[in-house]
Amino acid sequence: MLASSFVHRAALAVALLGGGPAAAAIQSVSYGTAVLGSHAGNLIANGSFEVGASGNRMWTGNGPYTGANVGGPGVSIPSWNAAYPSGAYGWWGPYPNGAFPCADGANCVYFGNWITQPSQPPSFGPNGVVSFPGPVAFTNTVPQNQGQVTLSQTVTLTAGDAYLLDFWTTGEGPPTMPSGVFGLTIGSQSLFLEAVAGNRRYYVHFQADAATTTIGFTNWGHVQIGQGIATELVLDDVILNRVAVPAPGTLPVLAVGAMGLLWARRRFPAAHLPR
Repeated sequence: MLASSFVHRAALAVALLGGGPAAAAIQSVSYGTAVLGSHAGNLIANGSFEVGASGNRMWTGNGPYTGANVGGPGVSIPSWNAAYPSGAYGWWGPYPNGAFPCADGANCVYFGNWITQPSQPPSFGPNGVVSFPGPVAFTNTVPQNQGQVTLSQTVTLTAGDAYLLDFWTTGEGPPTMPSGVFGLTIGSQSLFLEAVAGNRRYYVHFQADAATTTIGFTNWGHVQIGQGIATELVLDDVILNRVAVPAPGTLPVLAVGAMGLLWARRRFPAAHLPR
């Protein structure tokens, strides 16, 4: 487990493939365990997934579980938009299979979605950003898994202002389970991030490039890396605050490859955006 005082910070030198200029949206990514955002003035509605919760319920399609979790489509999570294949089995509630309890309140969201094989091997950066050596596609290796699971919310921001997105993650299974991959979209840009079975908060500083901005989280399934099966995303306590713009040069820089951003244009087409 990371100490609560530990923050591994790195600014992003963002450049899309093809040599074109990049939008100045995502400025830095870091992680730790302390809450850096403020619940007061949170711009994300129902960021702790407590509103509308009633025990463990499915928020995706026809999953494999018994009892109250059989059938679909799943219940809607208030203030959030969901897109998923019918075979997904995401849970919403006091998640029973994680190594850690939910971060804020009794409920969190598990992005259950079977097993997938990436076309390129991932590299896990020290700030939690995942990159690939080339364009990556995810191949479903279980018949029930026919696509990506996405949970998103559209918020109204001020273009040009700076914001902090602070959210908590853990994973399915014990803390020793290998790290997986999930996607984060902020407006026009996206990143691959490391899904860990431990206890981790991500801190993403960005500058809004539009007044209407969508914050989205995507899971392709248990990513199969070599012979191992990685953990999947469990999400809670999503906080979005407007912040003061940091003075130039105050953030140490660690450039990351553009492959972590490529799926913003190649792997997340309009047909797959949450409706």
